[in-house]
Amino acid sequence: MKGVLSKLGNIVSAVAARPLSIGLLLTVIFWILLGNFVVAAFAGLLVSFFIAAAVSVWKLNRRPRDK
Repeated sequence: MKGVLSKLGNIVSAVAARPLSIGLLLTVIFWILLGNFVVAAFAGLLVSFFIAAAVSVWKLNRRPRDK
């Protein structure tokens, strides 16, 4: 189980390292679903940067703190 979680963590880290690429992908998906490019672009970029920020905070909290 630990190996699966480790691989999942690596995938999430790789996704969060490229927020503009994920934003573009989400923009296309939202554009198809919503039918409005401006709203889709705003939502896609917003969601992708929130994902990147959440992964960054998760990585910082996992790192052992030096005393």
